[in-house]
Amino acid sequence: MNKYTDITNSFLRKWPSFSTGDTVSVTYKIDENRTQTFTGIVLYVKGSGISATFCVRKIGANSIGVEKILPLHSPVITEIKVEKRGKVRRNKIFYMRERVGKSALKITEDKNYVEPEAFEVIEETPRSEEVFTVATED
Repeated sequence: MNKYTDITNSFLRKWPSFSTGDTVSVTYKIDENRTQTFTGIVLYVKGSGISATFCVRKIGANSIGVEKILPLHSPVITEIKVEKRGKVRRNKIFYMRERVGKSALKITEDKNYVEPEAFEVIEETPRSEEVFTVATED
């Protein structure tokens, strides 16, 4: 591994697995003493590693849609809780932006969802410096 991945891996945080269409509740810090919860549908999860982000959309007062794009590994986020699993066929569900009223909140629930098993991180072993020769016909 190189220095960049060593440094960024130290900042990665463990969250429950969620994907597009899930209803999540994100608790984040406003000040040192105050926290706020934002509950909505995940529109997309984008990126990988330290730069991964996700977008959550909720319908606020007077049927106004509010979206927040949050960095997944931000120290500001204190908790991510999956309220409901959604079943969608797309990776990014931007069509939810055009919906109004109750239809903006409706996504079919995935009742057959199985929580993925925990997996172990296996460190890469360094490859040996063997030299292979190729036989050529003369």
